[in-house]
Amino acid sequence: MRLLNFLTVVLLALKITGVITCSWWLVFLPSIIYVSVYAAMWVTGIIIVTIAKVIGKRKRK
Repeated sequence: MRLLNFLTVVLLALKITGVITCSWWLVFLPSIIYVSVYAAMWVTGIIIVTIAKVIGKRKRK
């Protein structure tokens, strides 16, 4: 994930200095991917914990 952060900084510097002319959302796309991956991991973890709790309650009955 450090590569995505580094790529964002490089693209940001290139955009500010005028070397590249792509849109801002493309400049921040590596950061968006980074945040999306971690958000997906959190959601997956919450779903797994919730399912484990439901299964645990069913086994106790």
